[in-house]
Order: sequence, then C-alpha cells, then structure tokens
Amino acid sequence: MENNVTKDPISSEENEYDQLEQSLMNVMDILDKRKNASGQNIDASGKQTANNLMLKSLSDFFKQHNPTEVSEQVQLDGIVKALLELSPECILGTINECFNTKYALGTTKINYLKTNFIDTNFKETGADLVMDINSQIYHLEIQTINDKNMQSRLLDYGLAVAKMNSPLIDGYKVMSIPSQAVIFIEENKKIINQRLMLESNNEKLKHSIQTIRFWEYSVESLIQKKMYCLLPIVLFQHRKSLKNIVRRTKNSTVKRSEALNSASIEIQRTVKTISDTIEQLYKKSLILDNDALTMLEAVQNLTNYFGDKYFNNQILKEKVNTMVQKLYNPILAKQSKEEGLKEGLEKGRAEGEIKVLYTRMKMSDQEISKELKMPLETVKEIIKELKL
Repeated sequence: MENNVTKDPISSEENEYDQLEQSLMNVMDILDKRKNASGQNIDASGKQTANNLMLKSLSDFFKQHNPTEVSEQVQLDGIVKALLELSPECILGTINECFNTKYALGTTKINYLKTNFIDTNFKETGADLVMDINSQIYHLEIQTINDKNMQSRLLDYGLAVAKMNSPLIDGYKVMSIPSQAVIFIEENKKIINQRLMLESNNEKLKHSIQTIRFWEYSVESLIQKKMYCLLPIVLFQHRKSLKNIVRRTKNSTVKRSEALNSASIEIQRTVKTISDTIEQLYKKSLILDNDALTMLEAVQNLTNYFGDKYFNNQILKEKVNTMVQKLYNPILAKQSKEEGLKEGLEKGRAEGEIKVLYTRMKMSDQEISKELKMPLETVKEIIKELKL
C-alpha cells in the first residue's frame, strides 16, 4: 500500500534556504583560510591581493561538489561578495548609493568586521558584509533570489552586530543596530521594500532597510554613480531569460538551439560592454590593478556558469575568454614584472611571473612556457623550487 505524502512547499523552501546558508558558510570559511587574514578586522587595503584568490577558491570548491541549485546559488553569492570587498576606489560609489552617504576618497577608512555569529540555537550564521566606515557601522546583504524571510534575517544580523559593542549607559544596555541595506540582483516583482515594525508595551519602533533592485541600473547609471564594483553583475540579467528558454523549448531541441544561439550572442555583447568599460576605468586610473583583475575574473566565472548550465559547447567560454584576456593578460604581466623588479633579479622576475600564472591563472607548465617564451624544463624547475 502506497503512502501518499504531500510535501509542504513552504517547508521545502525553508529547508533549501537553510542548506544554502550553511553551504555559503562553508565556502566562506574556505575563503577566509585562503586569505590568511590575521585578526577579525581587516583593513580594505589588506584585501587587494586576496580577492583574486577568492574566485579561484570557489572554482576549486565546486570541482569537488555536485552542481545543485543550492551550490550554484552559493557560487553566485560568493562572486558578488568578492566584488564588494575591492578597493575604496571601486566600492565607495556602491556604499554611497546603498546607504545614502557621501564618502569620498582620501578621507574614508574602511574596516571589514567579522560576519560569523552564533545565534540563540548555537547555530553559526553569517552576514554578507559588515563594515566600519569612519567609525560608523554598516551592514550590506546581497540576494540573488527573493527570500520571504529576509526582514527577519536582517533583524537577526543587525542585532548580532549590535551585540558586538553594547555598553551599559544609565542602567540600559545600549545596542545600536547598524545602517542596513540589501541588494536584490535578479528581477522579481514579489520583492518588497524591507521594512520592520517592532512592538513592545504599546510602543512601536519602525526599522527600514534600504532596498536596492539591481536590475533597475544600467551600465551607464552604474558608471554615473561610481558603482564600479557591480559592473560584472549586469550579466545576471541573462540568467532569467536562459531559464525561460529552457522551460518554453523543453519539447523542441531545434527551437532551443536557435534560442540559445541568439542568447549567446547577447551575452557576448554584454561581456564586451562590461570589459570595455572596465578597461576605460582602468586606463583612467579610476580602479586599481586588482580591482580590474577581480572584476574580469567575475565576468569569466559568470560566463562559465552560463556555459556549463545552459550550453553544450565551449564556444561561449572561448569567445568570452578571448575578450577578457585582452585586458587581463597585460595587467597580470605588469604586476608580475613589478614583483620581479622588486627582487632586482632576472630569476626573481621570472619566478614572480610564473607564480602568478600558475597559481592565479591556473595555467599549466606547457602554457606558461609558451606564454613567457621560456624553456619548459626551466618552467618546471622554477615551479618545483617554489613548491607551488
């Protein structure tokens, strides 16, 4: 006799979100170890060389896990988080837009605070980004999907941050909830402004969280508002259309192929626009070397995600890789030469170049040999000496 069990869709959704949150915590633990950060507060300048490793760490992590919807969501959240930890030159515009502030370069000091907390059930939870900017605390969340429990989560995170510094004043334990904002990446008409009302003893306290709908921003408006770090996220606009293509053409392989070919062309156009914009910002010294590298890596990661999930060939990846490498390689070469010149030796310069190409670019010894026009045996010997 069969037991007909009806699944509760709400319970299922909550379970999936719990899995997502825990998976994201696991990934961020891996990233923190890779960054070798000392102490729980990290100055913005100390994050520059670490951000490039963040996206590479995500790739390494997902090679060992099944590509489920939950793990995909973790990867996308991780990419956005990496972009929001770039230099002040790259992120100040985003901060000003999210929190209605007017911070300027040269007078703004950003410290990143710890984001892992233990809740009342002794479960570890994590906020996306908590910053001390000129002694003011800010909390920013990034959402790639709508979450019906978002207000509650934001309140929990806000209280957790407030508890980090809660002095006793005139007999009251004072807890200051930070200024909060949330960026929703993918368009969804069900997303509401994040507002809360707390009631106690007939008293009401309203708490509003700045709600940013990213799909309302064009490349031009991002540049105008100096929200440079979010440029790669413009690619997200294609995910919804790709999902729709798969859904509406499930009974026709020919129609799906035609629709995906058109979508691939549109994605390439978007990549070119983003890459060209990053190049212009870099040449005008509006962003730093590592900002440009991390942003280009994010573009590549997002395109690879589309390629792996929706396309059955490498054409999209290869074409995007060509566009990205046009700017990526010269910046990388410049950094490598600077590292080598600091050591003052030809071998030191070669070691610097090989180290970056091997660890950051994940190039093989044969590829490095070809790129640097260096004997393969020499490349292998240096890799061995450096214990890479």
